[in-house]
Amino acid sequence: MVFATETLALGINMPARSVVIEKLTKYNGETHEFLTAGQFTQLTGRAGRRGIDDEGHALVLWSPFVPFDQVAELAASTSFPLTSSFRATYNMAANLIRRYDRDEAIEILGLSFAQFQADKALVGLQRRLVDERTRRDRLAETAHCDRGDIESYAALRARQDKTRRELPDGRRAIERALSMLRPGDVISLPDDGGHAAVISIAHRAGGTIRIRAVTGEADVIAATSDDFVQPMHPVAFTELPTPYAPTDPIFLRATAEQVNAVHINRDARRRTHASTSRSELDREIAAHPVNGCPNRASHLGALHEQHQLDRAVDQLRARVAKRQGSVVRRFEAVLDLMTKWDMVEDWSLTRSGRLLGSLYHECDLLIAEALAQGCFDDLDEAELAAAVSCVTFEERRQDAPRHPRAPSRAVGTRYSQLASISERLQGAERSRGLPVTRAPDMGFASTAYRWCAGRDLAEVLDDDMSAGDFVRNIKVLVDLLRQFALVAPSAATRACGERAADALVRGVIATSSEVTVPTSSAGATPHQSSGPNGSDQQP
Repeated sequence: MVFATETLALGINMPARSVVIEKLTKYNGETHEFLTAGQFTQLTGRAGRRGIDDEGHALVLWSPFVPFDQVAELAASTSFPLTSSFRATYNMAANLIRRYDRDEAIEILGLSFAQFQADKALVGLQRRLVDERTRRDRLAETAHCDRGDIESYAALRARQDKTRRELPDGRRAIERALSMLRPGDVISLPDDGGHAAVISIAHRAGGTIRIRAVTGEADVIAATSDDFVQPMHPVAFTELPTPYAPTDPIFLRATAEQVNAVHINRDARRRTHASTSRSELDREIAAHPVNGCPNRASHLGALHEQHQLDRAVDQLRARVAKRQGSVVRRFEAVLDLMTKWDMVEDWSLTRSGRLLGSLYHECDLLIAEALAQGCFDDLDEAELAAAVSCVTFEERRQDAPRHPRAPSRAVGTRYSQLASISERLQGAERSRGLPVTRAPDMGFASTAYRWCAGRDLAEVLDDDMSAGDFVRNIKVLVDLLRQFALVAPSAATRACGERAADALVRGVIATSSEVTVPTSSAGATPHQSSGPNGSDQQP
């Protein structure tokens, strides 16, 4: 039996009869994500030994969080979409400048698969943009009102709504008054619009109250709390006709007759008229020509949808602009930052730019600037290993110490210098919309320091780091120190980098780099890998 991480599925020739997948999620460095169909196929592809087994078996452990249908869909999927991870990095930009002129470099980037995918997505975005514009034009026709400018009327209503929202006590008073109305209550309509008898009260979603009433002309009006600026109190009461049939014209006419015949309480009417007196804004709305349009609600609804579509169209335009030449545009942003940091001048690399072009690491620009400023100079081998580990190590544990101690005062000082450069770099990247280079991390510095100083593995490892993680981090550190040995501006730092790398490659690190390579059919000869990153290389 082999218990392993997914690394075993990435090409090592160790097939098995069966593969058991513990869980269908994987940690990507930030979050746990569900496996893609391609990842699942890669893992289960280890099942079945070629030439020995007719079939292989893949098992997935049960989980209460993953339904069987989702597992079946994953196993049956035959679609493996490719997504380009190509990004214009600082090192790539430096090498494009070194080898090509500007036009050639931009042409190369434009031919990348990443740009092809961006262009393909662009077609879909542009089609959506056309569809949304067509819908918007139709809504604009519906929103148009022959009586007046619907936009100005909507603006007045919006101001009115805002005023109401700013007066929550008045709003609650209106809703409370409406909730107390009962069928048969007679109310005075605003602007001397006569009276109407309430025939129904409904509480709608969101707490809005909707009433329906019949006027003296047998017209049915519907209103919500949004249609009143002051509380509405009854001025009289009348028994509604029987049988109750709110949609029957006979019922409506009979109700209208009772409204016209009812005795109005004068004191209540005066209170209602006093409470519903309109402000200047309300009078302006009442006088607006659109206010009398029978299709006013339809116009306003279409206008509201039109405004929503306007925002959607603007967002689509921004996405289209972002897609157009996205790879080249990022390259231009990278180039602008490198120019500001004195690494490029008139499409030529400066001394720092040439240094950057020789560094192959995700924190390439941070490291190049730190080397140029002498952050790694005048250190001994263990201190250099500890300082360099601050840019190779990334803590992923949630419970890790936030401020690990430096193994020496010199290492602490260099870490502070790195953090200062990193903060300045991240600010420059954010201002240009570029991905932010991760900050230095001192979580592995003491471990690297002790191992480089010759301590035993038992003294170096603690309960928080496995032997596998230790080996991986040391090999990444060795790789970068070997690069320092070749490109560091200071000769002393180059020599120190070489010695530090040699001091780190011992014990379990040296053993894990050994491979056996057959030299003839008669036997095999062991070879030592010279690849500090752990790749199997022949001398």
